[in-house]
Amino acid sequence: MKLEPISPHCEALLRSDGNAIAVEELIAVLLANLKQHPHYGNVLHHIAGGDWEAVSNSMREIVLERAPVSKSSALTGNLYRALSGTGPSNLRAFRQWFLRLVELESSSLFARLLTRRIDAANADLVLQRPRLRASALRILNSR
Repeated sequence: MKLEPISPHCEALLRSDGNAIAVEELIAVLLANLKQHPHYGNVLHHIAGGDWEAVSNSMREIVLERAPVSKSSALTGNLYRALSGTGPSNLRAFRQWFLRLVELESSSLFARLLTRRIDAANADLVLQRPRLRASALRILNSR
């Protein structure tokens, strides 16, 4: 999906109804809904250490795919993991809730694109995990 500039410093997505939504407006709506949600807002508050500006920047990275996952912030990596839908049972529904909100505010096409992007990012994160050999595990366990 192509992001169209609607002004020199603002990109927009085409909504299902034919109107455009500025990416910054989408981020603001996502953050407002996250802050209002009793569970997800609390989880993100703790993950980000109360820094909602950092959450906003990480959401922007996810929505706009500004950098490869390997160069993303730790918070962005944690958000990708939370959005994987395979984490702890209390976060599995977060993916569906988030993508449903994205679809309502943009389009089903963009929500599907974002789903594929989240899945690819999580696959990359799995590949980046260090693999310890038995000898390294023995050293760690001996301490």
